[in-house]
Amino acid sequence: MNPFRKKDQAINLSVDDNLKLGDYVTSISEIVEPKNITFASRISNNRVCIYLSSSQLAESLARQHKTIVIKGIDISIRRLITPSKRIILSNVCPSIPHNMLEQLIRQIGLQPLSTVSFLRAGIPGEQFAHILSFRRQIYVEDNKDIELPSSMVITFEDTSYRIFLNHDDMCCFICKKPGHIASQCTQHAEPSIETVARNRSTTDAPIIISNSTEQTVSDSETSPESPPVVEFYKISTKRLGDTLTPSTTETSPPSPSSGDEPFAKPTKPPTQNPRKRPKIDPAIVKEDIKEQLEPLRTFFGNLTPTPTFALEKLIYLFENISGCPSPLTLARELTDYIPALIKILADIHPQIVSKGLKQRCTKARKKLNNGRTWKKYRLASTMKNKCSVIQANLHNSRCATLETLAYIRQENIDIALCQEPYNYKTSRGTYKIPGLMNQRLIANNDNRFSSCLLVNNPTLNVLHLRHLSSKYVTVVSIDGISTESVFVISIYAPPNNDSVRNMVTKLQQILTNLQDKTVLLGTHRC
Repeated sequence: MNPFRKKDQAINLSVDDNLKLGDYVTSISEIVEPKNITFASRISNNRVCIYLSSSQLAESLARQHKTIVIKGIDISIRRLITPSKRIILSNVCPSIPHNMLEQLIRQIGLQPLSTVSFLRAGIPGEQFAHILSFRRQIYVEDNKDIELPSSMVITFEDTSYRIFLNHDDMCCFICKKPGHIASQCTQHAEPSIETVARNRSTTDAPIIISNSTEQTVSDSETSPESPPVVEFYKISTKRLGDTLTPSTTETSPPSPSSGDEPFAKPTKPPTQNPRKRPKIDPAIVKEDIKEQLEPLRTFFGNLTPTPTFALEKLIYLFENISGCPSPLTLARELTDYIPALIKILADIHPQIVSKGLKQRCTKARKKLNNGRTWKKYRLASTMKNKCSVIQANLHNSRCATLETLAYIRQENIDIALCQEPYNYKTSRGTYKIPGLMNQRLIANNDNRFSSCLLVNNPTLNVLHLRHLSSKYVTVVSIDGISTESVFVISIYAPPNNDSVRNMVTKLQQILTNLQDKTVLLGTHRC
């Protein structure tokens, strides 16, 4: 006999100061035999705990005797551990309060043992650990006499919601019984050979099953007087493709001298010619695109900035972008400034009604915005290209930093020279600016920096000259603006005289090393 007891064998009694431990044990022994009482003691929260010999005895005592009278005092009895079940409520709108769900549980006839709580969505990543799902849980008394409904309707704020309820148990989808999964289901029997043989299509190759369970080959010279000792079942030996395209050639049954193989070799199905797509006249496609874009003519003319090409040029782009090996070369027939064309495509996309034309617009925008395509496209081939540059002191403000990033994305600014940007330390030990998307950050980010460059144009070849840069100075070399390299310096001078003197000395050293085109943009506060 195991001397250790489980908690489901114990009962609790409320404590009264006028009663002793022996009084509790004596009163319980009048209901159950004294030999069934194994442990007794006072415990925390003004309770007396008594262990009985079995969990069934503890359950029966707590169910039949809610209270007991000891020396004229009513003492309540309940189990130490109340058997409970967890109920999962799914499809619950976050606006529905917990108390309405608890009332729903009581309407079923179940007694809640806990409050309703949210369940997490379980999305990987520490930054998403706080996100909750549309599922909640509650613990109730285990009542096997009440069947839990699969769903119920609840009305909140003049809206009806269907909420699904289920126990937190494993359930087999074959027998629909809880406690096991389908791979462990005993009712999942393999089909018999006879069932498989009847359900399959037949061929001329028989499988012979004798009464002695031995397979034999039928002898065509068997005398008719002998009783049949074998049964023939025909089973398909063809592959799936052979069954779909049956051959007109019939095969004869195997002869006894054909060896031990009772199956006939399947015939190869005839090859079918693949269907060819009908050719579409390009003139018809052009007319369709022109007809679908015609309602956008007024909207197209009111775009900001105003397009430098006509709407008919856009029709030409949509016609030829599909399958084009060099989409940027095609786009340059419309305009030399590709970012503006990408913005125009993004602006007109919501105005297009036709689904097919929307797909063409999306495909054109993706091809023109592809990183690999941008690498093939060099603005440095001509001298007429321009580079838009802005300079801003952000005063270590997170809000100002985010607004600047949004501005350079919206206005297609190529380069932004920033002083005192907001930056934070990452898990890798380097420092970073928040809100970066496709922009490239150039700075000495091993420590907190006060000067940086933000590159928004992927066509520019920007090289960070780290040996000339520091916390307050960022020096880069840019190819792609003209046929020669241009050196750009972003500088921040702290507001004291010593720093300004040191900064001037630093600039003299940099300018001595850089004897080409140089642009100085920065800020200082003296």
